[in-house]
Amino acid sequence: MPISATGTPETAAHSVASPVMPAYLRPALGRGFTLIEILVVMVIIGVLGSVAVTRVNFGGGRDQQRDHARRLHVMLQLAVDEALLNNATLGLLVTTDSYRFLQRQKADGDDWSWVDYDADGKLQGTRFEDDGELFLDLELEAQQVALNTLAELEADDEPVVPHIWFLPDGELLPQYRLIVNARESERLFYLEPTPLEPVSLSTVAR
Repeated sequence: MPISATGTPETAAHSVASPVMPAYLRPALGRGFTLIEILVVMVIIGVLGSVAVTRVNFGGGRDQQRDHARRLHVMLQLAVDEALLNNATLGLLVTTDSYRFLQRQKADGDDWSWVDYDADGKLQGTRFEDDGELFLDLELEAQQVALNTLAELEADDEPVVPHIWFLPDGELLPQYRLIVNARESERLFYLEPTPLEPVSLSTVAR
């Protein structure tokens, strides 16, 4: 067998990658992943994950009951902060098919009144679709409240008074349980205070 100048058999010498050998012909042993390859894999995984999530069916299409419960949860927490930061008394007025926020203001003389309050668009009220699946229930001090519809409330000439008050010290009165309900749904979403937080969101099976 021919021997190279280094004393190594020529066949073995030619099997080792040489500096003049093209990079794509060199052995790949010990070669790691490049940053671009890792990023490409991450993008592919992200796309596949997004497709999987969008294909999950929460009771047929978009889960409006859950979405409204989460939105209301965030807005109640924001109302607590608004009352505390602005040293104001806010309120939540609830009907079976809507809710909106109010602020208590001094009127003429020693009278007080409630006016609509949206905190520059951050606390916009919501009205559910007519003849829709969603509706609200309310318990105050563990007693069920007979709620009106929005149309019934607007037809009443009596001054509006919110059901739940957000006080400037961060407290909510009275003890409440706001329920986001849906016809033919197998669950309920409860918004209520706990010993650790003034507004909590939980899901309860019927």
